[in-house]
Amino acid sequence: MTRKTTTPLNEVTILSRAAKIDDLPKLIKMCLPKQGCIEVQNDQDGKEHAWHTNETDKTIVVLEGALCFYWAGRHTICTAGDVIQFPKLTLHASLALQAGAKYIITFAEVEFPQ
Repeated sequence: MTRKTTTPLNEVTILSRAAKIDDLPKLIKMCLPKQGCIEVQNDQDGKEHAWHTNETDKTIVVLEGALCFYWAGRHTICTAGDVIQFPKLTLHASLALQAGAKYIITFAEVEFPQ
């Protein structure tokens, strides 16, 4: 079941279990921006990405493990299949939990079926 949560501050969007991670080729094509690339990240347990902003919208799709994201006095934990979207210039940070995390980053907003 997909659950969409949009936070009022900076309109960060969290889509629970929205990504079909069992079809990686399709997911990669879906996440590709009109021009550019995606990143595939492998963070070990405890890896922190310090507070930062991005000049473009940012979508993260968790493939394995768990990440805790922080922004505007809020936080959430995302696990496999979850999607989190940060609008451009949103100050945010993340921390890999337990066994770490593998995830896709694209610097664009991606539409996921609800």
